[in-house]
Amino acid sequence: MLKVVIVEQEKIAKDVIFLLRNVLNDEFTFTYYERIIDLVKDPVKDYDVIILNEAYNNIRITSALEFDKTNSVFIYLCHEGYANMNNSYGRVFSIHRMNVESELMEIKDLINSRLRKHQEYLFSYNGITLKLKFHDIYYIEKEDKNLIYYTKKGEFYERGSMSNKAKEFSIYDFVRINSGILVNYEYIFKIEGDELELHNHERLPISRSRKPKLLEFIRSKTNLSK
Repeated sequence: MLKVVIVEQEKIAKDVIFLLRNVLNDEFTFTYYERIIDLVKDPVKDYDVIILNEAYNNIRITSALEFDKTNSVFIYLCHEGYANMNNSYGRVFSIHRMNVESELMEIKDLINSRLRKHQEYLFSYNGITLKLKFHDIYYIEKEDKNLIYYTKKGEFYERGSMSNKAKEFSIYDFVRINSGILVNYEYIFKIEGDELELHNHERLPISRSRKPKLLEFIRSKTNLSK
């Protein structure tokens, strides 16, 4: 279940939350605050969707939110003259306060596409069952009969086929860079020669046979973001 928080005037907040029922594909719970300081002090520390007045769209505010915001979807409610920078792979959206319903519907598919990675993957190994959000997985590597998941929460093992996993994870923007490694697109930083570098500076080998498809995949995502 998604977790939503909104900091706005009460009437606008009620209208937005009501409209979200027709926007978000998944069920959600919500928290409402009238003051940004209450969100800063919020003990939850983990929200999938953060909706704020445009006045709070600055580095001072976002840095004060002491929880992992790297995968949160931000929606800013703006006045006249705002810059609409919405794109198909971004996670920060701007909509007009007076056109909330129509503009939310315009970006509905973009929001849900991004939130798809907030879904949980459930796997079991050696009697241990773990729920892991797709966006927390950096990459998956095949080792003998096992798949190793390199994630924000550590390394986890599962028996399985890399071919089957690549098909299953393709809708979450995972791309195969060689026969034994499947990478989460959002953590790709750059490609140099036959190596791919992740945002954490880890480097992974790219096979020559898969490099053209990898580059084509990255170009398609880059074009969608424009």
